[in-house]
Amino acid sequence: MRKKLLFEDILNYNKWVSGIASRELASQRVTLKDLFNKTYTNQHPNDAAAEPVLPNPLQNVVSQIGDLYINAVNAKKMFIDSLQNPVIQKNKEAQEGIKNIVSKLEAIVSIIKGIVEQSNKPVDKKKK
Repeated sequence: MRKKLLFEDILNYNKWVSGIASRELASQRVTLKDLFNKTYTNQHPNDAAAEPVLPNPLQNVVSQIGDLYINAVNAKKMFIDSLQNPVIQKNKEAQEGIKNIVSKLEAIVSIIKGIVEQSNKPVDKKKK
């Protein structure tokens, strides 16, 4: 009895990999001098250098500081908007407490801005 062939069995490609991931690079001769000079980058299909990466624990720090800034600004806005509430307008003690909280949130926002400014300054390399 003859076994039927499936359409997938006839095709001559790797069915598990498709698109850009299926590209295979031709082999090239790389010398030790090429490795030291890093002139072998033309082997990469994109021929592009990778983005600079922050050290290990700092990879997500940019998004964390951004979230911290947005949350502080949003909380400050909510407290300022709450001053329009008639219940709070009648209570002078509540108004003073909210104003105190708003001033602390302003300090937090300014501290976050200082952190961003300091982290954007270039670091001097050690002189040899």
